Amino acid sequence: MKASTQALAGAALLALLAGTAYAADPKVVKFYQDNCASCHGETGQGTAGLAPAFKGNKFIVSGSEAEIGDTIAKGRDASSKRYKELPSPMPALSMSDTRRKDLVAYLKTDLQK
Repeated sequence: MKASTQALAGAALLALLAGTAYAADPKVVKFYQDNCASCHGETGQGTAGLAPAFKGNKFIVSGSEAEIGDTIAKGRDASSKRYKELPSPMPALSMSDTRRKDLVAYLKTDLQK
């Protein structure tokens, strides 16, 4: 009986954790504000004629973490740009793999609210 209670408690804990929302590290939010917001907007709304919105953007919402992270690391210009009508290239951003992973998580979760 004790094992059943422990298993039930463990399952409840896992269910609780699975429903927990991602909470961005303040350092990641500051990194976004310092490096991305000037073009993509403080709240991910984008800037007309300059950079696309992240909020509601299909590439951000549905794209793989690897592809989004690769875009952040390598940037985009010329024929590799998704938004060819926007004149500015997306510059490459150098950061640790952990920071990039956390930034992608922020773009996909908190910034979408």
